[in-house]
Amino acid sequence: MPKLTIAKHYGVCAGAGDSLKSAYRIREMYDGRVCTFGPLLNNSSVVEHLNKQGILTIDIGSYTNGNYDPGRIIQALDTIRKGDVIMITAHGLEKELVDDIKARVGDAGSVYDLTCKRGVSLAQKTARRYHEKGYGVVFLTSEKNCFHPETRGILSYARDSYRDSSDVLLPSDDTLLARADLKEVLDSAYTRFTKTSAVITSRLDICSDRFSYFLSYQKKGIGILAKTTEETSWFNRLSSIIKEYVGNAFPRLEIDTTMTICNATQQRQNALKEMLSENHLEAIVVVGDETSANSKKLMDIAIGMHPDLPIYFAKDWKGLCSDGLEKLTCCNHIGLTAGASAFPNDVAEIIRNLRAID
Repeated sequence: MPKLTIAKHYGVCAGAGDSLKSAYRIREMYDGRVCTFGPLLNNSSVVEHLNKQGILTIDIGSYTNGNYDPGRIIQALDTIRKGDVIMITAHGLEKELVDDIKARVGDAGSVYDLTCKRGVSLAQKTARRYHEKGYGVVFLTSEKNCFHPETRGILSYARDSYRDSSDVLLPSDDTLLARADLKEVLDSAYTRFTKTSAVITSRLDICSDRFSYFLSYQKKGIGILAKTTEETSWFNRLSSIIKEYVGNAFPRLEIDTTMTICNATQQRQNALKEMLSENHLEAIVVVGDETSANSKKLMDIAIGMHPDLPIYFAKDWKGLCSDGLEKLTCCNHIGLTAGASAFPNDVAEIIRNLRAID
């Protein structure tokens, strides 16, 4: 029987748990249609479970690995009906789109903000604080997360309206955007570099003309923050490079940095590193969904620390069986961690079955 070591911190975080509990409570409050605008958590098991509880998920399309389809967002908005109860997911959403959804459901409907209060909401408030201070917002994230709802939602607080980052003129007398205006906004506003914010993914972005233009537009300073699921050491390295570059090229600008990587993310990443450092493991199992940024980050860390070690990434027991169960049965010592959005039932099943291996 293989020895199973589980990271000290793993699995669903308190923020994700809060969102799930709120979703159940809201479902019980209403008899009509209750939906989430996109997946409440990035895990298909969670989506399936909520659907069984009578909570529908409005499909907003793929937004991982740099994908983003504004037309799909409009199609999703068009499915909202008067009187619907809509929940904003744990990742958050652009504040302008939240207002648009409120207008669509009307007085007979309701909109609940289930944005994670322990991480994402704090990052949104940080972006708003920098904007109100007159700072441009520098947002650090990976290339594949540039158009993630969390990224787009946080950056919406770095402007007063879409007018700050686009030449598009929006109707001022009605919250609900006309279809043509909405399409133009979604098409034009999601450039990584605007007058109010810059999305940085690597050293190359820091040296780019686009970043220099962004900096030249700033009158007072910049504020640096990150997506809540990034790695702390990566954030510290990249923000140090930005500070050095801006200090030399734009010495007039003030620079401030706020750590917005959430505590749960840091705990799970540090616990994984500790497990990998202190144990002689023959294989690692990371439980999470392919669409989960925090789960994929755990896999990236494991690969970075032990590139030659077999690493199995699976959402549930069925996925693990198809990926490498036969090889795992030959191991003497297996390490396990799980992402903050992993479905607790799936994690428990994998642990139970791994411990039952003869």
